[in-house]
Amino acid sequence: MLAADHEAVGCVTAGTLDIMWSEPEPLIIAGGTVRCPAGSILWVVDYKSGDDSHTPPVEYNAQAKTNALMAAKYTGAEQVVPAILYIRKGRGEWDTAAEALGEVELAQHEEMLRSWIAQGREARANPHLLVLREGPHCGFCSARAHCPAHAQVLIGLSRALEELAGPDVAVSSDPAAVPFEPARVWVARRLRLLEDLVKKARAALIDQVDANGSIDVGDGLAWGPHPVKRTTILAKDAVLVLSDELGPHADIAIDVTPRITRETIREGVRAKLAADGAKRQTEATIRRIMAKLGEAGALVTEERMHYGLYRPGSKTSTEEE
Repeated sequence: MLAADHEAVGCVTAGTLDIMWSEPEPLIIAGGTVRCPAGSILWVVDYKSGDDSHTPPVEYNAQAKTNALMAAKYTGAEQVVPAILYIRKGRGEWDTAAEALGEVELAQHEEMLRSWIAQGREARANPHLLVLREGPHCGFCSARAHCPAHAQVLIGLSRALEELAGPDVAVSSDPAAVPFEPARVWVARRLRLLEDLVKKARAALIDQVDANGSIDVGDGLAWGPHPVKRTTILAKDAVLVLSDELGPHADIAIDVTPRITRETIREGVRAKLAADGAKRQTEATIRRIMAKLGEAGALVTEERMHYGLYRPGSKTSTEEE
């Protein structure tokens, strides 16, 4: 129903409910009407079958509260418990409001709904008031690829990344419509959206590559699957080598986990060289230590396929952990 139609039929909004019941007394159904008995609490449940990470908790879920309001007006219930049931194996997963919504809470939500409808009506009458905003709803929008709001997010991110390293300068994805906010706040609010975009872009590229082969991106590079050798340093076998090579600075190379990586070894080497007054020997020392770790059986190398940029014809890439 359109906002204008709501007033014509005397209702706030229109919709459907998945399931409702009342406790302790059951709903009274007679003559085409459904009434909640006085003193009973009405339960209104919305079924969800997808990823719960996209759904706000029931206490903040506008859809769940609107369902509760509609059901209360339909049945005359004085108290309503909104709930969300995620369809899973067994009994599913329930997200239930801690307390029932009473007359005050329902009236507050109705006031908010009427405000939203009024804003929508005004924006419809004045198109210049319409502002495209990115948010969790973008994940379900078929027009996302052509949405100017997404282009503004990427532009705003470029500015924000530059400014995060400096003073807390304000950033806006749309200076004409959105209030400026600190760069760190701007990024924090949109990070999940950006991560989701990157995740979906990577998945789409992998599907393309699996179907059609690696993608030539120019400059002698390609994007697709290529073998990567990953070397893990075994802490229990590496401790003696590091203690012998770095002396009292070995503790820096041995993380508290203990977890030894090339980077922790680098830190230990730098500390030892600084103490010895030596310079420009970091990489050579690391290579010597890695060779000794290999001789001691402290290195385990495995090869795996990785999707990303690579140079065709070059040797296998390496990673160290």
